[in-house]
Amino acid sequence: MNLANLKLQPISSKPELITPLNTSHELKVTLGTLAVWRSTGRYNLPFVKVGSKVMYEREAIEAFKKSRTFNHTGEFSAKGGCDHE
Repeated sequence: MNLANLKLQPISSKPELITPLNTSHELKVTLGTLAVWRSTGRYNLPFVKVGSKVMYEREAIEAFKKSRTFNHTGEFSAKGGCDHE
């Protein structure tokens, strides 16, 4: 296979990747908290890891915030008050 003849194909919907620092600022948590969440799976906040780099997709952050949005405390209690389902 001749690599010189290969062409990059455009990615139609390239996800926006956000650094842990920017994610922590957006969610108002520390970098350490994000690290604990990644390590323990405490919250369902998917991340992308390539080598030593960790990134979060914008879509995953928005979905996480939406899943943590309630109209009243009864909604949270109805889910068992717990994030593990």
